[in-house]
Amino acid sequence: MEDERKDSLLARVRYIPPDRCHTVYLIFYLLGVGSLLPWNFFITAKQYFQFKLRNTSLPVDYIHHDEEVSTDLQASFEAYIAIASTVPNLIFILLNAMLVNLIPLKVRMVGSLMVMMTMFCLTDGMVFVNTDEWQTDFFILTLVTVAITSGATSVMCGALFGLSGQFPASYTQAAMSGQAMGGTFAALVNVLSLGVGSSVSSSAFGFFLSAVIVVILSVFGFASLYFLQFSQFYMGKTSTGSLAQSINYAVLVDSDEVESEETDYISNVDDHAADNNSTALKIILKKVWPQAFAVFWVFTVTLAVFPGICSAIESEQKYGNSPLTNEYFTPVVCFVLFNAADWSGRMVAGWVQLMRKENSVGVVSVTLLRTALIPLLMLCNAHPRTHLPVIFANDALPVLFIILLALSNGYVSTLAMMQAPQKIPPHFAERTGAWMAVFIAAGLGLVHSCH
Repeated sequence: MEDERKDSLLARVRYIPPDRCHTVYLIFYLLGVGSLLPWNFFITAKQYFQFKLRNTSLPVDYIHHDEEVSTDLQASFEAYIAIASTVPNLIFILLNAMLVNLIPLKVRMVGSLMVMMTMFCLTDGMVFVNTDEWQTDFFILTLVTVAITSGATSVMCGALFGLSGQFPASYTQAAMSGQAMGGTFAALVNVLSLGVGSSVSSSAFGFFLSAVIVVILSVFGFASLYFLQFSQFYMGKTSTGSLAQSINYAVLVDSDEVESEETDYISNVDDHAADNNSTALKIILKKVWPQAFAVFWVFTVTLAVFPGICSAIESEQKYGNSPLTNEYFTPVVCFVLFNAADWSGRMVAGWVQLMRKENSVGVVSVTLLRTALIPLLMLCNAHPRTHLPVIFANDALPVLFIILLALSNGYVSTLAMMQAPQKIPPHFAERTGAWMAVFIAAGLGLVHSCH
């Protein structure tokens, strides 16, 4: 009787509905874009906030380009923004991982998206409001908005990776690639706004309005997952869907062990559902510590030099006549090039896996090797500088280093995020994705705390 029951269950699980027209894959891609594009627009609108916080007693054009007459609010804006974004990010992404079984996924996803949309509607509404007489209040309002947006973004990202962990690995890759596409799109919009010569306020209004539209599309995209047969299957919304997650874990064991693993999962779901957070975290870290370390250190290394040092690198031909070596050098080389290479690395990770999930030494070694990019970029033509000499003055070298930084950032982080849920029993898949997001945030927070 037991063998017949097992054969019946396996026969039901082995039928997987197709992802017609890659619809679910594209939805995860959209959700990836929606999780970071609004935030990318926020930091891309640096000129807008500098304009809002300018010295209103001097001519606008003169103030806008002369750093020597920056106000205290302008000078301290980026530092306060970093604090206002990092602290809520760490707090809320940790809470998301700890409360993953207590607060439904739908509440976390839709709730965070609604908060993001509200904050960007508020920000967009302030673009054409004259705040010259209350700049300090505007400064404080902006910091509060950034803090709330950062908290909502972290919850959305944690929920997204928890959700993608229940699907095949390619859907985590779709979410990661979508995030990089959001950064690339924001950088391109910034360059285009420079090219067409639009006003600071008009560009900012377009940035924030685009963010609102993307968030709205993300809400509809997420809602549609509950009506598509493929996503219902992996989310456990069908009669056989509660068994579907076992497929991802089954491929990690020998074919002779697949049936016993699936049977164990089916019989032990209720027992594991009662596990507390500390027990779950121990089980997860025991299996995925190389991948967790990889995403932590990858983002630590990347944020140590990007955008800070990378955006400070100047062209060797800065004082020539070419716009590419003057006003376009930083937007193109630092932001567009980095985001495009980062996106490429994330896409390649879905096609070619050079490091197997069992190869802990390989994953950790490649992650540590990236650390060498920090001194290499510091020795490029970055200004201002006081102690280190310029060793790599030629423009081709920082371009090469930035490409390597971005490609490896996208590839290694995506590969680690794809592999982690596959190494864990399926009933821990959502928690694993959520905790991996915590390690990403920890890497980002470590850099910001040291600045």
